[in-house]
Amino acid sequence: MKWKIALVLFIITGLSYSMFVLVFQDDRQLMSPNDAKVFAAELYGGEVVDLTDDQHHYFITVENEKGVYHFKLDKESEKVSNVELVQKKDFASQLATYTEVKAAIEEEVNGKVKKMEQVKTDGKIIVEATVDIKGKQHVIAYDMDKQQVLSNKLFKDEANALVMTKKEAQQIAKEEVNGQIIDTSIVDNKNGQNYKVTIENELEVTSVYVQGNTGEVSYISMRSKQPIKEEEEDDDDEIDDEREDERIETNTQPYQADQSTSKQKSGSTKKEKNNAQTNQEQPINKPVPNEKPANTDTEEDDDDDDDDDENDAEEEDDDDADDDDDNDDDD
Repeated sequence: MKWKIALVLFIITGLSYSMFVLVFQDDRQLMSPNDAKVFAAELYGGEVVDLTDDQHHYFITVENEKGVYHFKLDKESEKVSNVELVQKKDFASQLATYTEVKAAIEEEVNGKVKKMEQVKTDGKIIVEATVDIKGKQHVIAYDMDKQQVLSNKLFKDEANALVMTKKEAQQIAKEEVNGQIIDTSIVDNKNGQNYKVTIENELEVTSVYVQGNTGEVSYISMRSKQPIKEEEEDDDDEIDDEREDERIETNTQPYQADQSTSKQKSGSTKKEKNNAQTNQEQPINKPVPNEKPANTDTEEDDDDDDDDDENDAEEEDDDDADDDDDNDDDD
Protein backbone atom coordinates (compact mmCIF):
# COMPACT_ATOMS: atom_id res chain seq x y z
CA MET A 1 0.00 0.00 0.00
CA LYS A 2 2.79 2.38 0.84
CA TRP A 3 4.52 1.81 -2.44
CA LYS A 4 1.34 2.65 -4.31
CA ILE A 5 1.12 5.98 -2.47
CA ALA A 6 4.78 6.73 -3.30
CA LEU A 7 4.22 5.94 -6.96
CA VAL A 8 1.25 8.26 -7.11
CA LEU A 9 3.23 11.07 -5.49
CA PHE A 10 6.07 10.63 -7.98
CA ILE A 11 3.71 10.81 -10.90
CA ILE A 12 2.09 13.93 -9.55
CA THR A 13 5.44 15.59 -8.97
CA GLY A 14 6.58 14.81 -12.51
CA LEU A 15 3.46 16.15 -14.01
CA SER A 16 3.74 19.29 -11.93
CA TYR A 17 7.29 19.90 -13.11
CA SER A 18 6.32 19.35 -16.69
CA MET A 19 3.47 21.76 -16.43
CA PHE A 20 5.74 24.31 -14.75
CA VAL A 21 8.28 24.08 -17.56
CA LEU A 22 5.65 24.45 -20.24
CA VAL A 23 4.09 27.43 -18.56
CA PHE A 24 7.49 29.14 -18.00
CA GLN A 25 8.54 28.75 -21.66
CA ASP A 26 5.26 30.20 -22.84
CA ASP A 27 5.70 33.19 -20.54
CA ARG A 28 9.28 34.04 -21.91
CA GLN A 29 9.46 36.86 -24.56
CA LEU A 30 11.38 35.64 -27.62
CA MET A 31 12.49 37.92 -30.52
CA SER A 32 9.87 38.25 -33.19
CA PRO A 33 10.65 38.08 -36.95
CA ASN A 34 10.05 41.84 -37.36
CA ASP A 35 12.39 42.59 -34.47
CA ALA A 36 14.99 40.34 -36.06
CA LYS A 37 14.77 42.26 -39.38
CA VAL A 38 15.15 45.64 -37.68
CA PHE A 39 18.07 44.33 -35.65
CA ALA A 40 19.88 42.99 -38.75
CA ALA A 41 19.29 46.16 -40.81
CA GLU A 42 20.69 48.39 -38.09
CA LEU A 43 23.62 46.08 -37.46
CA TYR A 44 24.86 45.87 -41.08
CA GLY A 45 23.42 49.06 -42.55
CA GLY A 46 21.63 47.33 -45.35
CA GLU A 47 18.44 45.58 -46.36
CA VAL A 48 17.22 42.16 -45.19
CA VAL A 49 16.62 40.09 -48.31
CA ASP A 50 15.86 36.72 -46.65
CA LEU A 51 14.84 35.41 -43.18
CA THR A 52 14.13 31.84 -41.97
CA ASP A 53 14.06 30.32 -38.49
CA ASP A 54 13.93 27.20 -36.39
CA GLN A 55 12.98 26.69 -32.74
CA HIS A 56 15.89 28.69 -31.33
CA HIS A 57 17.45 30.80 -34.18
CA TYR A 58 16.80 33.09 -37.08
CA PHE A 59 18.82 32.68 -40.30
CA ILE A 60 19.11 36.12 -41.94
CA THR A 61 20.58 37.37 -45.27
CA VAL A 62 21.47 41.10 -45.50
CA GLU A 63 22.71 43.11 -48.52
CA ASN A 64 24.64 46.41 -48.23
CA GLU A 65 27.11 48.37 -50.39
CA LYS A 66 29.96 46.00 -49.60
CA GLY A 67 28.17 42.77 -50.44
CA VAL A 68 25.70 40.11 -49.26
CA TYR A 69 26.04 38.66 -45.72
CA HIS A 70 24.42 35.60 -44.09
CA PHE A 71 24.37 34.97 -40.30
CA LYS A 72 22.52 33.23 -37.47
CA LEU A 73 20.66 35.11 -34.71
CA ASP A 74 19.68 33.52 -31.42
CA LYS A 75 16.04 34.25 -30.64
CA GLU A 76 16.51 34.28 -26.89
CA SER A 77 19.94 35.86 -26.34
CA GLU A 78 20.00 37.93 -29.56
CA LYS A 79 23.56 36.87 -30.24
CA VAL A 80 24.91 36.83 -33.78
CA SER A 81 27.03 33.93 -35.01
CA ASN A 82 28.27 32.20 -38.16
CA VAL A 83 28.65 35.43 -40.14
CA GLU A 84 29.55 34.74 -43.78
CA LEU A 85 30.21 37.06 -46.76
CA VAL A 86 28.27 35.38 -49.52
CA GLN A 87 28.98 37.91 -52.31
CA LYS A 88 31.40 40.85 -52.48
CA LYS A 89 30.49 43.82 -54.63
CA ASP A 90 32.88 45.80 -56.81
CA PHE A 91 32.59 49.53 -57.50
CA ALA A 92 30.47 49.10 -60.64
CA SER A 93 27.85 46.92 -58.92
CA GLN A 94 27.61 48.74 -55.62
CA LEU A 95 24.29 49.83 -54.18
CA ALA A 96 24.88 53.32 -55.56
CA THR A 97 26.11 52.95 -59.13
CA TYR A 98 28.67 55.17 -60.84
CA THR A 99 25.98 57.02 -62.74
CA GLU A 100 23.97 57.63 -59.58
CA VAL A 101 26.98 58.92 -57.66
CA LYS A 102 28.01 61.21 -60.54
CA ALA A 103 24.47 62.60 -60.80
CA ALA A 104 24.26 63.10 -57.02
CA ILE A 105 27.58 64.99 -56.90
CA GLU A 106 26.76 67.21 -59.86
CA GLU A 107 23.38 68.06 -58.39
CA GLU A 108 24.73 68.86 -54.93
CA VAL A 109 27.68 71.05 -55.96
CA ASN A 110 26.18 72.38 -59.21
CA GLY A 111 29.15 71.36 -61.35
CA LYS A 112 30.35 68.87 -63.93
CA VAL A 113 32.26 65.72 -62.92
CA LYS A 114 35.48 65.27 -64.92
CA LYS A 115 36.94 62.22 -63.19
CA MET A 116 36.03 59.81 -60.37
CA GLU A 117 37.94 57.20 -58.42
CA GLN A 118 37.18 55.00 -55.42
CA VAL A 119 39.31 55.11 -52.27
CA LYS A 120 39.00 53.55 -48.83
CA THR A 121 39.29 55.65 -45.68
CA ASP A 122 38.94 54.11 -42.22
CA GLY A 123 37.04 51.17 -43.67
CA LYS A 124 34.61 53.39 -45.55
CA ILE A 125 34.21 53.58 -49.28
CA ILE A 126 34.83 57.13 -50.42
CA VAL A 127 34.63 58.45 -53.97
CA GLU A 128 36.99 61.29 -54.91
CA ALA A 129 35.70 63.27 -57.88
CA THR A 130 37.30 66.10 -59.86
CA VAL A 131 34.53 68.58 -60.60
CA ASP A 132 34.49 71.71 -62.75
CA ILE A 133 32.52 74.39 -60.88
CA LYS A 134 32.22 77.70 -62.75
CA GLY A 135 35.49 77.12 -64.57
CA LYS A 136 37.47 76.14 -61.47
CA GLN A 137 38.61 72.66 -60.52
CA HIS A 138 37.39 71.19 -57.21
CA VAL A 139 38.05 67.89 -55.43
CA ILE A 140 34.87 66.38 -53.98
CA ALA A 141 34.86 63.57 -51.39
CA TYR A 142 31.61 61.57 -51.49
CA ASP A 143 30.56 59.05 -48.82
CA MET A 144 29.10 55.94 -50.44
CA ASP A 145 27.50 54.75 -47.17
CA LYS A 146 25.70 57.96 -46.35
CA GLN A 147 25.47 59.05 -49.99
CA GLN A 148 26.48 62.62 -49.28
CA VAL A 149 29.34 65.02 -49.97
CA LEU A 150 31.95 65.01 -47.20
CA SER A 151 34.25 67.77 -48.45
CA ASN A 152 34.62 70.24 -51.29
CA LYS A 153 38.12 71.65 -51.82
CA LEU A 154 39.51 73.94 -54.50
CA PHE A 155 42.78 72.98 -56.13
CA LYS A 156 45.65 75.00 -54.65
CA ASP A 157 47.03 75.46 -58.14
CA GLU A 158 44.10 74.67 -60.36
CA ALA A 159 45.86 75.95 -63.45
CA ASN A 160 48.44 73.17 -63.11
CA ALA A 161 45.91 70.47 -62.39
CA LEU A 162 45.94 67.68 -64.95
CA VAL A 163 42.43 66.36 -65.29
CA MET A 164 43.09 64.45 -68.49
CA THR A 165 45.32 61.41 -68.74
CA LYS A 166 48.23 61.05 -71.12
CA LYS A 167 46.35 58.51 -73.19
CA GLU A 168 43.34 60.79 -73.57
CA ALA A 169 45.57 63.66 -74.72
CA GLN A 170 47.21 61.41 -77.31
CA GLN A 171 43.82 60.38 -78.63
CA ILE A 172 42.76 64.01 -79.03
CA ALA A 173 46.01 64.83 -80.82
CA LYS A 174 45.56 61.91 -83.25
CA GLU A 175 42.13 63.23 -84.15
CA GLU A 176 43.83 66.44 -85.30
CA VAL A 177 46.85 65.01 -87.13
CA ASN A 178 47.54 61.71 -88.89
CA GLY A 179 50.80 59.95 -88.16
CA GLN A 180 52.77 58.13 -85.50
CA ILE A 181 53.21 59.52 -81.98
CA ILE A 182 56.91 59.78 -81.24
CA ASP A 183 56.85 61.74 -77.98
CA THR A 184 54.50 63.06 -75.30
CA SER A 185 55.57 65.52 -72.61
CA ILE A 186 54.06 68.01 -70.17
CA VAL A 187 54.77 71.72 -70.63
CA ASP A 188 53.65 74.79 -68.69
CA ASN A 189 52.21 77.95 -70.16
CA LYS A 190 49.78 80.71 -69.18
CA ASN A 191 46.85 78.31 -69.58
CA GLY A 192 48.34 75.81 -67.13
CA GLN A 193 49.85 72.42 -67.83
CA ASN A 194 49.58 71.12 -71.37
CA TYR A 195 50.35 67.81 -73.02
CA LYS A 196 52.71 68.29 -75.95
CA VAL A 197 52.08 65.38 -78.32
CA THR A 198 54.59 65.10 -81.18
CA ILE A 199 53.35 63.24 -84.26
CA GLU A 200 55.48 62.31 -87.26
CA ASN A 201 54.44 61.28 -90.77
CA GLU A 202 56.19 61.08 -94.14
CA LEU A 203 56.08 64.81 -94.82
CA GLU A 204 56.22 66.66 -91.52
CA VAL A 205 56.57 66.64 -87.75
CA THR A 206 53.67 68.17 -85.85
CA SER A 207 53.39 69.21 -82.18
CA VAL A 208 49.86 69.33 -80.79
CA TYR A 209 49.34 71.11 -77.44
CA VAL A 210 46.35 69.78 -75.47
CA GLN A 211 45.24 71.58 -72.30
CA GLY A 212 45.47 69.19 -69.37
CA ASN A 213 42.47 70.55 -67.49
CA THR A 214 39.99 71.00 -70.34
CA GLY A 215 41.15 68.72 -73.15
CA GLU A 216 41.05 71.55 -75.68
CA VAL A 217 43.71 71.89 -78.39
CA SER A 218 45.40 75.21 -77.70
CA TYR A 219 48.10 75.22 -80.39
CA ILE A 220 49.38 73.18 -83.35
CA SER A 221 52.90 73.57 -84.74
CA MET A 222 53.88 71.92 -88.07
CA ARG A 223 57.38 71.60 -89.48
CA SER A 224 58.43 69.84 -92.66
CA LYS A 225 61.33 67.48 -92.23
CA GLN A 226 63.84 69.18 -94.59
CA PRO A 227 63.48 72.74 -93.26
CA ILE A 228 63.88 71.38 -89.78
CA LYS A 229 67.45 70.36 -90.59
CA GLU A 230 68.22 73.74 -92.21
CA GLU A 231 66.68 75.60 -89.29
CA GLU A 232 68.67 73.48 -86.91
CA GLU A 233 71.85 74.28 -88.84
CA ASP A 234 70.97 77.97 -88.80
CA ASP A 235 70.23 77.73 -85.10
CA ASP A 236 73.56 75.97 -84.60
CA ASP A 237 75.32 78.72 -86.56
CA GLU A 238 73.57 81.38 -84.50
CA ILE A 239 74.53 79.56 -81.32
CA ASP A 240 78.13 79.33 -82.54
CA ASP A 241 78.09 83.05 -83.39
CA GLU A 242 76.70 83.87 -79.97
CA ARG A 243 79.32 81.71 -78.31
CA GLU A 244 82.01 83.36 -80.44
CA ASP A 245 80.74 86.79 -79.43
CA GLU A 246 80.75 85.75 -75.79
CA ARG A 247 84.26 84.37 -76.17
CA ILE A 248 85.42 87.55 -77.84
CA GLU A 249 83.83 89.66 -75.12
CA THR A 250 85.34 87.63 -72.30
CA ASN A 251 88.71 86.76 -73.89
CA THR A 252 91.90 88.84 -73.43
CA GLN A 253 92.67 88.68 -77.15
CA PRO A 254 90.84 91.89 -77.97
CA TYR A 255 92.96 93.71 -75.43
CA GLN A 256 96.15 92.45 -77.16
CA ALA A 257 94.71 93.48 -80.48
CA ASP A 258 94.14 96.97 -79.10
CA GLN A 259 97.75 97.06 -77.94
CA SER A 260 99.02 96.07 -81.36
CA THR A 261 96.73 98.60 -82.91
CA SER A 262 98.14 101.24 -80.59
CA LYS A 263 101.62 100.25 -81.58
CA GLN A 264 100.70 100.47 -85.22
CA LYS A 265 99.15 103.85 -84.62
CA SER A 266 102.27 105.12 -82.76
CA GLY A 267 104.48 103.74 -85.50
CA SER A 268 102.47 105.45 -88.17
CA THR A 269 102.66 108.66 -86.16
CA LYS A 270 106.44 108.48 -86.05
CA LYS A 271 106.52 107.83 -89.77
CA GLU A 272 104.27 110.80 -90.37
CA LYS A 273 106.62 112.97 -88.27
CA ASN A 274 109.65 111.81 -90.27
CA ASN A 275 107.84 112.54 -93.51
CA ALA A 276 106.95 115.96 -92.18
CA GLN A 277 110.54 116.68 -91.29
CA THR A 278 111.71 115.50 -94.71
CA ASN A 279 109.14 117.69 -96.36
CA GLN A 280 110.37 120.63 -94.33
CA GLU A 281 114.02 120.04 -95.36
CA GLN A 282 113.12 119.82 -99.04
CA PRO A 283 111.61 123.15 -100.16
CA ILE A 284 108.60 122.93 -102.31
CA ASN A 285 108.22 125.30 -105.24
CA LYS A 286 104.85 126.81 -104.70
CA PRO A 287 103.31 128.92 -107.46
CA VAL A 288 103.21 132.62 -106.85
CA PRO A 289 99.76 134.13 -106.71
CA ASN A 290 98.50 135.18 -110.14
CA GLU A 291 101.48 133.39 -111.70
CA LYS A 292 100.98 130.23 -113.63
CA PRO A 293 103.38 127.39 -113.18
CA ALA A 294 105.78 126.61 -115.96
CA ASN A 295 104.21 123.25 -116.72
CA THR A 296 100.78 124.85 -117.17
CA ASP A 297 101.58 127.09 -120.22
CA THR A 298 99.12 127.09 -123.07
CA GLU A 299 99.84 127.41 -126.84
CA GLU A 300 99.01 131.13 -126.79
CA ASP A 301 101.54 131.68 -124.05
CA ASP A 302 104.12 129.88 -126.20
CA ASP A 303 103.39 132.21 -129.12
CA ASP A 304 103.72 135.25 -126.86
CA ASP A 305 107.03 133.94 -125.63
CA ASP A 306 108.25 133.56 -129.21
CA ASP A 307 107.22 137.14 -130.02
CA ASP A 308 109.01 138.38 -126.93
CA ASP A 309 112.13 136.52 -127.99
CA GLU A 310 112.00 138.09 -131.45
CA ASN A 311 111.52 141.57 -129.94
CA ASP A 312 114.43 140.99 -127.61
CA ALA A 313 116.57 139.95 -130.54
CA GLU A 314 115.62 143.04 -132.57
CA GLU A 315 116.36 145.25 -129.57
CA GLU A 316 119.74 143.62 -129.22
CA ASP A 317 120.40 144.19 -132.89
CA ASP A 318 119.42 147.84 -132.53
CA ASP A 319 121.70 148.16 -129.53
CA ASP A 320 124.55 146.68 -131.53
CA ALA A 321 123.81 149.09 -134.38
CA ASP A 322 123.88 152.06 -132.05
CA ASP A 323 127.16 150.88 -130.60
CA ASP A 324 128.62 150.71 -134.08
CA ASP A 325 127.43 154.24 -134.85
CA ASP A 326 128.99 155.51 -131.70
CA ASN A 327 132.25 153.92 -132.58
CA ASP A 328 132.18 155.49 -136.00
CA ASP A 329 131.61 158.93 -134.55
CA ASP A 330 134.51 158.46 -132.21
CA ASP A 331 136.71 157.65 -135.13
